[in-house]
Amino acid sequence: MATANAIASEVTSSDFDLIISASTASLQTIANANRFATLPRRHVFGLTSYHLDHPPYMTGLGSLPPVEDAFRLARELKPDLKRVGLVWNPNEANSVAATNLARKVCGDLAIQLIEANAENATAAGEAGASVLSPVADSSGNLHAGRRAVRRVRRACEGACGGLDEEEDRRSDHHRDERVREVNAAQRRRGLLQPDVGAIRLAGHAITNWPEHRRAKYIGRVVQNPFSGTAPTMSIAENLALASRRGRRRGIGWAVNRRAAGELRDRIRTLNMGLEDRLDNAIGSLSGGQRQALTLLMASWLKPDLLLLDEHTAALDPKSADHVIRLTHDITERDKLTALM
Repeated sequence: MATANAIASEVTSSDFDLIISASTASLQTIANANRFATLPRRHVFGLTSYHLDHPPYMTGLGSLPPVEDAFRLARELKPDLKRVGLVWNPNEANSVAATNLARKVCGDLAIQLIEANAENATAAGEAGASVLSPVADSSGNLHAGRRAVRRVRRACEGACGGLDEEEDRRSDHHRDERVREVNAAQRRRGLLQPDVGAIRLAGHAITNWPEHRRAKYIGRVVQNPFSGTAPTMSIAENLALASRRGRRRGIGWAVNRRAAGELRDRIRTLNMGLEDRLDNAIGSLSGGQRQALTLLMASWLKPDLLLLDEHTAALDPKSADHVIRLTHDITERDKLTALM
C-alpha cells in the first residue's frame, strides 16, 4: 500500500491530462491522492459507486450488483426466508456499498443479515464457513441455508430437466437428520443448571455463579471465529478487556503506553504479524487471525479451565493447523487444563 500511495502521489502531481485506473484498488488510491495534489486536479477515469454521484474531476460507471432485486426475488421464491449470510470486504468500496444496500433491504423485509468480513480468498473461505454454520433461532430450530439455496437452484434448473428428485429427497432427509443432531448438541452445550449434584472448580462451588463471576476461572473459545471478539473495537481494546476479565474495573485509559508494550509482546508470540496493527478494528481481520486472538484472550489470565468448543472447525486447513499449534504451545507453557 505504501508503494501504491507513492505511485499515486507522483502520478497526480505530474503533468498528465487524464489518469486511467485499471482496478478498484488503484482507483481508490489515485482518487485519494488526487484530492491533495499540488497541481490542479486531474480527470480520473474509473469506477464510481454511482454514475451521477462523483466528484467533478472523476468519471465512470458503477458496477454494483442489483442487491435489492436479489433479496426481493429470494423472498418471493422463499416466503419464509428469515436469515441470509453475507461475506464482504470492508476495504473494498463496492463491497461496502453493496453491504449497506443489503442491510437496508433486509431491514425493510425483516430479514436477519448474518455478516462476516474477509480481505482475501483464504479469509473468504473461513468467513463463508462461519455464515453457513447453522444458527439457532428463538425456538431452538436451525435455519439450513444451503437447503434453501438448493431449492432456488431446483427452480432455476426446472426448465432444463432439473435435478434427480429421488437423490434430492435422500439429501433432504440426511440434512434433516443432521439438523436434529446439531439441535441436540446445541442444547447440551447451553448454559444449563445441573439437575442434581454440584460443580466445583479450583476449590470453589461454582454451580450457581453468574457467568461473569465464573469468567475469572474459565476461559472459552467457541467454534465461530467471529463470535469471540468485538469487531468494531481495535485489537488492543479487545485484549485490554480480556486482561481485566473477572477483575474489578474503574474509570481510566484501558490502553496506555505501558499496556501497549505488553500487548505487543504477547501478540508477537502468535507469529502472525499483528503486533504492529494494534489500532486496527478486529473486524477487519480474517477468521484465522481472529480465532488466534480469541485463544490468546481466553488464556490471558491463565484460567483454571480452558474450554475449546471445536475451535478450529470453521477454519481453513492452514489456519486450523496454526491455531492447533498455538493451543499446544499456550497450554504447555502456562500448564493449563484444557477441555477440547
